[in-house]
Amino acid sequence: MTKPENARETSDEFDGLPTPDLTGFQDPDFDDIHGLDFEAVVNGLDKTEEEVTPIGKPRKLKAGEATGLGGRAVSMTRRTKRKIFYDLATSKRAVSAIGKLPDPEESFHCLMGGDYHGFDLVIAIHSLAEAPIDFLHLTTLGFNRHNMTHLIGMLDSGRVGSVRVLCSEYFASADTTTFLFAKKELEARGQSIVATRNHSKVMLFAIGQQRFTVESSANLRSCNNLEQFSLTHSIELYEFHRDWIEQVLTNGAK
Repeated sequence: MTKPENARETSDEFDGLPTPDLTGFQDPDFDDIHGLDFEAVVNGLDKTEEEVTPIGKPRKLKAGEATGLGGRAVSMTRRTKRKIFYDLATSKRAVSAIGKLPDPEESFHCLMGGDYHGFDLVIAIHSLAEAPIDFLHLTTLGFNRHNMTHLIGMLDSGRVGSVRVLCSEYFASADTTTFLFAKKELEARGQSIVATRNHSKVMLFAIGQQRFTVESSANLRSCNNLEQFSLTHSIELYEFHRDWIEQVLTNGAK
């Protein structure tokens, strides 16, 4: 078996070749290879087209730069606004509980078990009347943003022509945000709301020639307690409540 040649023996074959001249090689200047401006490339988003010329060729501007928006991203953060919808399922329970509107001088009395709210009576009576509420008076200790938002929607859609609200000054101070929201939105629509020393819960409905009055223990907002209300079709009772409510609203607005 033939012994392989070692590296020394192999290299002997190249003896006599000229030694390469490496004196012309220098450490590369990476800041000047083919005229490439590395600093300009790194900071290119802040440079003009004339300043950034890699390999001697003008750089094409980015769309943002060309349109004046700049080379960096333009962005914004938007918080999603929570939309408020009224649960009409509860008002359907109120419609079912009433059944039909009372005849003239007739009253309907009901015990509420917490499956619908005071404001649901507004929606239910409007639904049963099958006509717009021309004038609506509401007195309550308090309300929430959900039912007030729905009431504003009824105003905007013409389902309610005009509304006057009397609430408690205690509620206005305890839930100032909700009260001021209602005040701003109602007054912007030419309606009125007054907070005073009120604990009554009365609803007055003027619908065409009909006058309905709800006298209740329930506030407009939800309450999981036993409540009661009476619904009466009577011009006389309507006018009795309307007169004192208007007086309080007028005095409270001063």
